[in-house]
Amino acid sequence: MINPTYTLNQFFNYNEKVLSEGQLNDIESDKNISSLKVKMSEELKGVKWSLVFDEILNKVTKLLDIDLYDILKSAWKKYKMIDKYLDKEKYSPSETFLVPLVEHTIKSEHHPYIEIFVNENKLGKVTFQLQLSLKINGVILKIQNGEIKEIQAGNCKGEGVVKYNDIVLLEKKLDIINLT
Repeated sequence: MINPTYTLNQFFNYNEKVLSEGQLNDIESDKNISSLKVKMSEELKGVKWSLVFDEILNKVTKLLDIDLYDILKSAWKKYKMIDKYLDKEKYSPSETFLVPLVEHTIKSEHHPYIEIFVNENKLGKVTFQLQLSLKINGVILKIQNGEIKEIQAGNCKGEGVVKYNDIVLLEKKLDIINLT
C-alpha cells in the first residue's frame, strides 16, 4: 500500500551502511569528490575528510525524502484525460469525479544534490541521479476541487536506481503493491 507518506527513502530502504567498500572507493576517487576533498582540507585544517564524507552519505537519506504519491500525482496531472477535471472554474468544488486510468508506465527522473559550504563559502556540489519506472495498473482517481484527492484502486510495480555519476549506489525492483 502506498499512502501519502511513502517516500523514495522507504522504496530504496537506504542507509549509508548499504554501500559497499567498492562503491565508497569509487565515489571518493571521482574527480569532483577529490577536488572537494582538497578544498575541504585547505579550508578546514585538522578536520578529517572521513567525517565530511560520512556526513555527505548521511544526507542522501534527506535527498530521498521525496513522496512517491507526489510523483504519481504530478505525472497524472499531465494526462489530458485528467487535466480537464483539474479546471476549478469549469467544475464546481463540490463535484467529485472518479477517473479510471488504463495500464500505463510513469517514468520519473530527479537530480537531487548536496551543496557543501564552509563559512558561507560554497566549496562544491554533489549531484545524484535518481530514475524511477513505475508500471501502474487498474487505478481509479478521486478528483475534487481541481485536485487529485486519493487513489481508490490500483497497484503498481517498478524499479529505481540512484547513481552518483556512473556509480550505481542503490537499485531496487518493487514487487506489486496496492496503491489504496
